[in-house]
Amino acid sequence: MLKKAHTEAADLITLLHLAGVPDSVIIKEDRSRNTRENALFTKQIVAARPELDTLVLVTSAFHQRRALGCFHKVGLHPLPFPAGFRSTDRALTPDYWLVPGADTLGGWSLLLHEITGYLIYKALGYC
Repeated sequence: MLKKAHTEAADLITLLHLAGVPDSVIIKEDRSRNTRENALFTKQIVAARPELDTLVLVTSAFHQRRALGCFHKVGLHPLPFPAGFRSTDRALTPDYWLVPGADTLGGWSLLLHEITGYLIYKALGYC
């Protein structure tokens, strides 16, 4: 039997439970494989639940622009709730500016991934 993949939705639900939010007010979308599908499937959920009057989009601050674009494209206008901000303490020493740190490559990879994703989604009309 295949085990279902772990999802970010499951992590968020765990956090909501820890914050005291009951299951009765949580609506989970966990079928999507990408941001565009997430917006499309969420639109289906909202269409089936006319009593919903507020939608909150929780995603990384880095990904917020593309995610909001996808949701707006399908006609949804959620309140943005960026999470997972990335920052570092800057130093005024030459080694900080001239010698890359261990996490620098990962940061560049994330930046290039999101820029590429945004440009491709824009070109395809997803956002």
